[in-house]
Amino acid sequence: MSSLENSAANAVTATPTVLLSQTISTTGQELKLDSMVELNIIVTTMGAFYNYSILYELREDGATIASEIISNAGVGNSNLEAHTEIPNLTWTQTPTAGSHTYDIRLTLTSATNITSVTANTKALNIIG
Repeated sequence: MSSLENSAANAVTATPTVLLSQTISTTGQELKLDSMVELNIIVTTMGAFYNYSILYELREDGATIASEIISNAGVGNSNLEAHTEIPNLTWTQTPTAGSHTYDIRLTLTSATNITSVTANTKALNIIG
């Protein structure tokens, strides 16, 4: 079992960003991967239409094994309105025997009237 958690704030931008990464050695057994990220999204202006789309990826050795798109749209109710999203992915994987690196990567794929997107609490747990 391997567990990695971090609560340092990371900006999420249009550049793909790896938030957590851990390398483990396996004998080829099935692994259960649990991952989550708390995202804080700040809407720019009251009364303005906003939207955002964020690609959340769980990867093995640089290749995406599971992904989810987090998106939302609406009209801001206040200046600097805060939204929270908590995406998570649980996945089983049976890698070949040897060393493998697993990571969580986020990319802000589109944003209108968004001041910032920040990843705060994040976790990647591997059980095998």
